[in-house]
Order: sequence, then C-alpha cells, then structure tokens
Amino acid sequence: MTNLDPDQITEFFCRYHRFGGTDPSFIELLGNDELMKWLVESLNQKCNANPFEISVVESLERLRVEFDQTFCPRGAKEPTSSDLTHLERMAPDWPKGNDVFRGIRVRPTAFGDGRDGMITTFEAHCAAVKRVHPKFWRWELFLSGVHQYQGKDVERLRLLGGNERHKPALEWFVADLSVRCERESITSVRSVHSLGDEGFSLAWMFPGRVEAIEYNKKPAWFCAGYELNVPEIGDESWQGVPCVCREDLGGGTTAGLGADWRGNGDAGFSVPLLRE
Repeated sequence: MTNLDPDQITEFFCRYHRFGGTDPSFIELLGNDELMKWLVESLNQKCNANPFEISVVESLERLRVEFDQTFCPRGAKEPTSSDLTHLERMAPDWPKGNDVFRGIRVRPTAFGDGRDGMITTFEAHCAAVKRVHPKFWRWELFLSGVHQYQGKDVERLRLLGGNERHKPALEWFVADLSVRCERESITSVRSVHSLGDEGFSLAWMFPGRVEAIEYNKKPAWFCAGYELNVPEIGDESWQGVPCVCREDLGGGTTAGLGADWRGNGDAGFSVPLLRE
C-alpha cells in the first residue's frame, strides 16, 4: 500500500526520465531483487546523510583558524603539531544520522579549570560564534561571572553538577542536535552529560547548521549543561538554560545566543546529550 497520489506518481516518472532513467532500466529494477535492494539502501543512506558533514582535515582547519582569531588573543596557546596529529589519529568516524555531528571540545589549558576556566572558555566560544556569523545577537541578560543586581553581586553562570567539572581539554565529541524535542521540560531530560561549551563550539564550527534552524523543521538547541541565573526575571535562582537559536527568520540569518526557563517544553528546541 502507498500514500502516494496519482499526481505524485506521475511526477516521479517525469523526474526519473528527466535525469536519465530509461524504461529498460526500470524494468530491470522491477525484476532484480539485488538491484532493488542496492537502490533502496543507497537512497536511505543518502536521505539520512548530514548535509553539513566535513572531513577531519577540514575540522582541524576550522579549529586552527578559530584559535588564531579568537582563542589565542585571549591567552590560549595554539595547538602544537603533535596535538593536531593526535587529534587526527583519534578522530572517530563521522556519525550516522542527518543531524548528528562530530565536534571538538575546546577548553584551552591557559584558561584554567573550575569556575574561572569555565567562564573564560564560555566567553571565548561566544566570541567565536559572533566572529563566524555575519549577523549575531546575544540576549543582554545572558551573562557570565559576577554582575550586580539591586546593589548586590550575583553569580550568573555555572555548570550543572558543579563548576569543578570544567577541566582543560582538546578532544572529539559526538552529539545529535535533533533529540529530546518532545519533552515535558528541559529539567526532565537534562543531565551532566548535556551539551555545555560543546553546543557553542558546534555553532562556530558548523555555521550552516545555525543558518538552517527552522525550529519545528530543524530545531535550535539548548546547552543544558549550563545553568543561568537571571534575578531580573522571576523569584527563583538558576532557572535559565542557555541556547543556540536563530532570530528574525524573515530578515536574514541572525545567529542567536539566548536562554529560556528550565521548564521549557517547546518542540522547536532540542536538548542534546553527549554520546558516550
């Protein structure tokens, strides 16, 4: 049984012939199970491919450029040839899935560990996103470090599970950006394995994925490994969750770094976890 209507079937054959398909080849396909199996498997593989896939070499080149433009000016040291060779050797295969990515966790040693290292790393990634995207927006209350509110110093950003979890690293990770869209809340699906700085590194390493955000068609994503404190809104602390989004869909691509309440259930946003 098929849900195709006659017009779709007619369009299929018109396009089939337009791209070089012949009647003899179609008849051969109908009578050859091996050929049919190959065609279906090839088609499924193509349909499930990630259009933003890049090679290991291209990944390392984008990393090198970002160190030169963003991380080194903030005190980081450029990866050595040994570091890059090690990364190249340790690279996993590009993962299967049309929205699954192989990225690089970038936490420069010079930025330190713990709270201060987390904040410096976070701000460097935000700067990288801003540099890569011609149009950029960051919510004015999306802050890190200590900022005053009503005359008091208020801590604004922390890691879920504790800032001591932040350690310097330069290594691969894998994440699916289209998971956990259907959920009761962010809280119900997040964990210490949720994306943190990795979610922002994907935004500068794969700018096309940000430009492709169409919410229910191609979701934005929460970096739920972070917790954001916004005392200007609401009565409770640490209710915010940072996200990578896209603003003003009708006026051109604008990469957005924003946040929403941890009870968010909007299916236009995913809540990715790092793959083990």
